[in-house]
Amino acid sequence: YEGRLNTPLRGTWDLNGGLIALKLPDEGSERLGPYLSLANTQSRHFLRAELGDGWYEEEWVARAGTRWNWTKGAATLRVENPQGRPLRLVLNLKIRSEEPRDLQLWVNGRRLRSVQVSAELRDLRVPEITVPAGASVLELRSATPPTKRQADDPRPLGFAVYGIEIEVKADGTVTEG
Repeated sequence: YEGRLNTPLRGTWDLNGGLIALKLPDEGSERLGPYLSLANTQSRHFLRAELGDGWYEEEWVARAGTRWNWTKGAATLRVENPQGRPLRLVLNLKIRSEEPRDLQLWVNGRRLRSVQVSAELRDLRVPEITVPAGASVLELRSATPPTKRQADDPRPLGFAVYGIEIEVKADGTVTEG
């Protein structure tokens, strides 16, 4: 493992921290709490994911141990699938919005799924999608424009995301989404 500077911990097991956690089949990952997970880079289901564009800085309530990121409207996740084949994923989001709105999931410029998000914080499961081998961009969009919450906070806000678990499904028939 490389430990200099502010670099991700990469090796036989990747340490993922923050908003994104991986859940791999066949004991290929392990949760270490709400904001940390390990992923076995030797697993045939391994992938890497990180926040892309369209996110505000992390916010938190230290006493409650709660952290979240607001989207600026559309926001992206960068996914690297090093396998030589597509992988099937399910996104499990802990999410809310200032007002009810649709959440559209786009993969590499193609709309695949749409689900409803409410003002109440809830766990939301986005139906299965397929990502090809190599680099992909997952985009969270909405037809409803971002909301300005309060006069003292001029930011336009999309979704408040408290956690993203990317669950890789075991091998089997790949369904195009």
